[in-house]
Amino acid sequence: MMIAIKNTCSPANIPEYLKPLMDEVIEYYKDTFGDKLISLYIAGSVPRGDFVQNKSDADFYAIVDSIQIKELKDIHATTLIKMNSAWKNKGVTSVDCKAISVNETHKPKNQRTLFILQTDSVLIYGKAQDFSYAIPDNYDELASLLNKHAKKRLEKIRNRLATGKARPRIFKDYVN
Repeated sequence: MMIAIKNTCSPANIPEYLKPLMDEVIEYYKDTFGDKLISLYIAGSVPRGDFVQNKSDADFYAIVDSIQIKELKDIHATTLIKMNSAWKNKGVTSVDCKAISVNETHKPKNQRTLFILQTDSVLIYGKAQDFSYAIPDNYDELASLLNKHAKKRLEKIRNRLATGKARPRIFKDYVN
């Protein structure tokens, strides 16, 4: 029996001034993937309703049909360049875009992403997907899933600090 986690995200939580930009993202993904685009989701602070202008990012996830990993990476690079400037003008720190080929959804490496889609996102285009199989069966598995990601993020931050690509921040940087 899996853990019951309620998804509190809603299209109603999305700030009105971001909706035209979301329409642009939808059109971009439709143009890019054509009939291979199955679903497009927005996740995190925007649909959750706790978006903070000039501090929060926007996270998009596409589920696509039969796309190769190299092709997906090339598309993401182009997407990020095109999307970030328009969104920054609206107070979004960055636009993060990820696409997963539908034939990759059951791979363990994608469990955390699918967990997010099931628990912390809202469908903005296409057919809703059921990713409930990505929710861990117990709290130990949930902690392991989340801790694995936290360790990777901490390592990235340490590397960025060591190379001078980031500056140390203190807690007050994240408080209004």
